This record gives sequence, C-alpha cells and structure tokens, in this order.
Amino acid sequence: MSIIELVDTEFKCRRTKLDGPEKWGTDTLAREQREDPDVGDIAQWKIEGKERPAWREISNRSPTFKGYWALWDSLAIQNTLLKRVWESPDGKERNYQDHPSSKKST
Repeated sequence: MSIIELVDTEFKCRRTKLDGPEKWGTDTLAREQREDPDVGDIAQWKIEGKERPAWREISNRSPTFKGYWALWDSLAIQNTLLKRVWESPDGKERNYQDHPSSKKST
C-alpha cells in the first residue's frame, strides 16, 4: 500500500482589471458592451432571447467572439449587462461582468 502526501500547492489565476473613471455606470458599460465587436452581438442576441447561432454563422468571427459563443449557456443579461454565471463548488451562484475590450488591461 502506498501513501500519498499532499503538499501545499500555489494556484495562480489571471484576472481582468477595469481601469477608468468612477463615473462609469451601468448604462455606460451596457452601451459600450453593445458597441464592442467581440461581445456586442452576443449581448444583443441574449437580450432578444435568441438561440445560440450555428458555428457556420460565426466561424469567420474573432477568436474572442468565438470564446463568448462557446460560453453561450453561461452568459446572461442582468441589469442590462452581459455577465458570466457559474456555480462554485460550494453550490453558490457567482456572476462576473464582462467588460468591453476597450476597457480591459492585463
């Protein structure tokens, strides 16, 4: 019989930092999401309650757009903003707002 010893492991997670003035409100971010080439159409389709388009309809879009397309079932509109929704291991629902690419820096 063998025994496995667990050793502390460090996990790193890349995050998106939102830079900008404090005056950014929901309306401003929602408008900029709709104008963004990577999330605009996805957000609009979600607002309209459309089904996820077929791959052949979006295959010529950017890699970022295709990433959002792949996340279709995890995306939702909340308070006019496109957000990612997921359930953590403890069963709690989490929401992450997707910011327009013009507002992202890494």
